[in-house]
Amino acid sequence: MLNSTRTALAPNIFSAIIGLILLSIVAVICAPFLAQAVYNAGVIHRNFRIQVRLIATVFLLATSSRFVLLYYQLFDNKLEDKDYFLIVVNIVRDVSFGYQSIIIHLFLPPLIIYRYERQTPGTMAALFLIELSNLLPAVTNSTGWILGYWGFTFNVVFLMFTVIIGGAVSAFCKLMKF
Repeated sequence: MLNSTRTALAPNIFSAIIGLILLSIVAVICAPFLAQAVYNAGVIHRNFRIQVRLIATVFLLATSSRFVLLYYQLFDNKLEDKDYFLIVVNIVRDVSFGYQSIIIHLFLPPLIIYRYERQTPGTMAALFLIELSNLLPAVTNSTGWILGYWGFTFNVVFLMFTVIIGGAVSAFCKLMKF
C-alpha cells in the first residue's frame, strides 16, 4: 500500500495524481452513458454514432487496464516475465495511445463513400474497415514495443509518423475536396 510517508514528501504531486484517478473513475462511469446518449440521438449520422461507441469502448478498456496496473503497483504484486495478464493489460493501455493518434481513417471514407454514406448494411463493412485501419497499426506497434521487438524511441517515432501521415492525408483530401 501507499503509505503517508511517501505522500508527505510531495503532497501537491500526490494530490494531483489522486485527482486524476478520481477523474478517471468519473469518466469510466460516465462514458457508457454519454456514448449511449450520442447513439440514441437520431439527428447525428449513424456512422459517427457507432464510432463514438467504439471510441468509448477503447477508452473504457484503456482506463480499466490503468486501474489494473495501479493495483499491481499499490499492492506490491510480484512482476514476472511470464505474467501474461500484465502483458495484455500493458498492450491494451498502449493501444489506446496509438488508436487516438492514427488519423489515417479520415482518408478511407471518401474511398468507400458509396457504401459509407448510404447507411445500409454495407456501412457496417465500411466502418469495420475504417476501425481496423485504426486498431491494426496501434496493436502492432504496442505489441512490438511491450514484447521488446523495438524500443521506446521507435514507438514514439511510429506514433508521430502516423499522426503526420494522417494529417497529410487529411489535408490532401481537403484540398482535393474528396
